[in-house]
Amino acid sequence: MERRWHFAIAAFLGAIGLSISAISIHSTVLSMFGLSIGTAGILTTLVLFWPMPTAIFAGTSAAVSIALVNSIGSLAGFAGPYLIGKVNDQVKRPDFSLYLIALTVAIGGILVLLFVPRRLPADGRLTYDFRHV
Repeated sequence: MERRWHFAIAAFLGAIGLSISAISIHSTVLSMFGLSIGTAGILTTLVLFWPMPTAIFAGTSAAVSIALVNSIGSLAGFAGPYLIGKVNDQVKRPDFSLYLIALTVAIGGILVLLFVPRRLPADGRLTYDFRHV
């Protein structure tokens, strides 16, 4: 389960990149460098995250967990731009939105470190089953 640390490091790198871009908003070169690092970190987390539900859950629980991730992701895709627009209208600082996105990416890295198990059983799957909850 070393995916946990790879995910967290990529998430933190993405958050740092976005923060660099926000700090250097008046320097195009530094801002693009920060956005490039941030994008690389965030896109890396996607590849590392998707195998986690099926590694942790089995059977119908795996399907439910993937559906839940898709549902939350769809809601975030709908509400995220609205939230960023609202924040920009209220604060009148476009760099604040980058800090907000960086914070959510860093929180994602922390949550994976806290809640994804360090080790899996010998068969490679945990025994979580939503049918018994």
